[in-house]
Amino acid sequence: MRNQSLQTAQIPPHHYPTTDTVTDTVTDTVKALLEVMGDRIMSRSEIMQELGLKHKTHFLESYLNPAIQLGLIEPTKKPNHPRQKYRQKKSKI
Repeated sequence: MRNQSLQTAQIPPHHYPTTDTVTDTVTDTVKALLEVMGDRIMSRSEIMQELGLKHKTHFLESYLNPAIQLGLIEPTKKPNHPRQKYRQKKSKI
C-alpha cells in the first residue's frame, strides 16, 4: 500500500448558539421556572422543590443557567454566596 496523505476537512470556526437558539431550546423549562418564581425571591433548593426536581446539575443546566444567560433571572447576592437567592429581572419595557 502506498502512503497516502489524508486531507482533513476544514472545520468551520466554533459557532456559539445565539440567544434565539438558546430561547428555542429551553423555552418550556425557562417558562416553568418563571411561572414558579413569579415575583418571589427564592433559593435554588426552593425553586427545585416547587418544580419537583431533585437533580441539581440538571436543574442548573436546563433551568437556572439558561434563564440567567437570557437575562430573565438574576442573583440577589455575590456569586457563590452560601445563601444565594434569585429573582426575576424587572422588564425595561
